[in-house]
Amino acid sequence: MDIDNIPTLCWQDPIGLETIQLIIGMKVPQWGRLYDWQLPLVARILDGECVLCCTATSDGKSALFGAPAVIAVEISAHPELYPDLPRREKPVSLVITPTKGLSANIVYELEQLGIKALSYCNEVLTEARKTGRKLAKEIGDCEWTVTCVDPEHFSEKEWHTITDNPLFRSNLFQSSVDEAHLINEWGDEFRLKFKLIGSFLRGRLPPNHSICTLTATLQPGEPTESVCKSLDFLPGKFYEFRRSNERPNLQFVLEVLTFGLGGDEFPDLLAYLRLNRKTVIYCESIGLSSRVYMYLLGLLPPGHERLQRIRMYHALCWPGHNEKIVQDLREDPYCQIVIATIAFGQGFNIKTLQDSIILGAPATADLTEQERGRAGRDHTQPARGIVLYQPRARADAFKYIQALGAPLPPPGESDKAKKPPKPIKMDHAKALYLTENHCLISCMNRIYGNGNEGDCITTNRTLPCTHCQNREPQNVAFPAFPLPPDGPPLAPFPEIESPEPVKRAKRNPLLLSPKERSQAESRLLQFEQTVWVTQKAADTHGYRPRSSYFSRPVINSILDVQLTIKTIQDLESVVSRWPFFTQLGQELLQVVQELNGNIEVARSKADEARKAKLRETYAAKKALAAAQNKPPTPPPTERSTRKRPALKTLHRHRLRIQQLLSGLHISQGNEGTLTQSL
Repeated sequence: MDIDNIPTLCWQDPIGLETIQLIIGMKVPQWGRLYDWQLPLVARILDGECVLCCTATSDGKSALFGAPAVIAVEISAHPELYPDLPRREKPVSLVITPTKGLSANIVYELEQLGIKALSYCNEVLTEARKTGRKLAKEIGDCEWTVTCVDPEHFSEKEWHTITDNPLFRSNLFQSSVDEAHLINEWGDEFRLKFKLIGSFLRGRLPPNHSICTLTATLQPGEPTESVCKSLDFLPGKFYEFRRSNERPNLQFVLEVLTFGLGGDEFPDLLAYLRLNRKTVIYCESIGLSSRVYMYLLGLLPPGHERLQRIRMYHALCWPGHNEKIVQDLREDPYCQIVIATIAFGQGFNIKTLQDSIILGAPATADLTEQERGRAGRDHTQPARGIVLYQPRARADAFKYIQALGAPLPPPGESDKAKKPPKPIKMDHAKALYLTENHCLISCMNRIYGNGNEGDCITTNRTLPCTHCQNREPQNVAFPAFPLPPDGPPLAPFPEIESPEPVKRAKRNPLLLSPKERSQAESRLLQFEQTVWVTQKAADTHGYRPRSSYFSRPVINSILDVQLTIKTIQDLESVVSRWPFFTQLGQELLQVVQELNGNIEVARSKADEARKAKLRETYAAKKALAAAQNKPPTPPPTERSTRKRPALKTLHRHRLRIQQLLSGLHISQGNEGTLTQSL
């Protein structure tokens, strides 16, 4: 700060607020001015206060680090125009991000505002070392107005050098933690460095700068308290701003999957993709995203169009590849579908995206809202956030909710009393929306404390959720993404009819029992480790994901017919498309034959044990009958064990007749008449 010119005003004063709007209108004409809720928060940040901001995706949270940077650069360039307001000579700020993709997206948006920004990631560091640049010195000398960095880099000695630089410390005016809810969600198990963000900000950076935390999915109560504790946000020492995270232009669609996620076909997607809208499909793993990609490619005609139309985005792709996909989503009308993992699910602002489809319910409600929120960033267009969940997920959610209010089981009368079932581990908010039967939007509003708990019908929402739409159907149009008038149309996805349900068949001895299948699957997963270790060296490009070496569909194909595999020809007919069959087919056959032999021995032992138990039971009954002078019960046979309800009913009727006759004083001649009438 310029010590020769001590400020006499604060940014929160009326003159400061007016100056903020004046600078934004002049330097960022596409914004015009800040929203009413943004203005006081930007003023607090410029005054050095700590802020916790919770508001909806695409609501303008990024302005809380973009606008202060624009204003700080402007007043440092023209101090004579703003003599009474606080300023830095070479203002700098940090933005802590969870992914390098989000960092690149923030840098792109800041460059559109005229801000010099840097993404401090491994790829940028590698390029800098090749050219002899020293990024740590550049950042410490305040050559970059905004630096985006992930928390894993804070333990490096370069950041100790940066934060010890007096020039950097005197000019740092803001540190922003984007997607702050991940401090809870990732900090405990996935990326432990997220829990240390607060220690770095409080221990390595000057105390007179603003710490601003931004998120759309931080639930009130314990989650908020946990983040505040991690960042050392003490009561009265920070400003909490909470705004509804409901998205009026984003429909919440919740549908059950009719096909499992372990196979190679995903026809549940086609009803949504046929509308030719720009769509991101979220997959739990890179392996699942690869299978979805191959399935959709196979449905379209061969040629360049399908490669231009369907893309993949995940952490194993080169950064340049991922950045090109983001650019094509914005600029190429024929780039329609992106199949992505969680790397695409945090903070991306791509206004052309119209639909977000999530394959399988995410682990938490926060992640559900983040991935749904990538669609509909253009508030003038209707969008959809679609969650396709497995039936098991909803069943587990009901069990979880029921267990919360279930009383403890009474103590057993003996040591053989049944143990209580193990509790199901599930995110509480996820269980709430999966078991919701009335309105999904009102359920989410209760979870995040938004206040508006009415359903879509009573509140007249233009895009009702699935449950409200089923109760009172409305005609809602979701237009396709416009194509160039002189360009070719997109090839349609085919119509695929759902197969008729198959009736349950009798137990087939050639099929594995659930226990046998689980044991065989464990052994095949060990074989998968062998395949990966021995064959990964041959992957010269490094693009092949581990799950493709011995994929889950290949394992399932073997398990389905395992007991019928006797020869190498039998095995080849089952896994003919496995790329490593030539090298490792014989070794895989040995594993299958070993498993089949173990199953045969186990079944033989189980059959002998069953027969021995039957003989033991019969002997015990025979001994008891002999002690009571009763004829022994004959050993059970297949015929005698059948239920005969008609004979039992007739026997009961005869007993009832005898009881009635014994209670009546009638002559022997009338007995037949009464019996016949009865």
